Amino acid sequence: MRKGAVCTSCGDEYISDVVWEEIEKKTEELGLFGLERKVKVRKSGNSLAITLPPDIADFLGVKAQTLVSLLPLERGKLEIHVSK
Repeated sequence: MRKGAVCTSCGDEYISDVVWEEIEKKTEELGLFGLERKVKVRKSGNSLAITLPPDIADFLGVKAQTLVSLLPLERGKLEIHVSK
């Protein structure tokens, strides 16, 4: 856990440049840096499909026929859990 500051006017949270650099370094070490992608939603029969880029699939350990759970969090947010 790292310390930050909260703006008393708007409630936004801020962290120092030093803490931000620590976070970037740790995400690079964990192989998380640069994994975010934008992909198009496609039509597949009566359903919509989202494809996983190979680097994300490898990172998650997902292969063809892997079972995943889809959890809608709110409008515009979807969480995907890889089943074990």
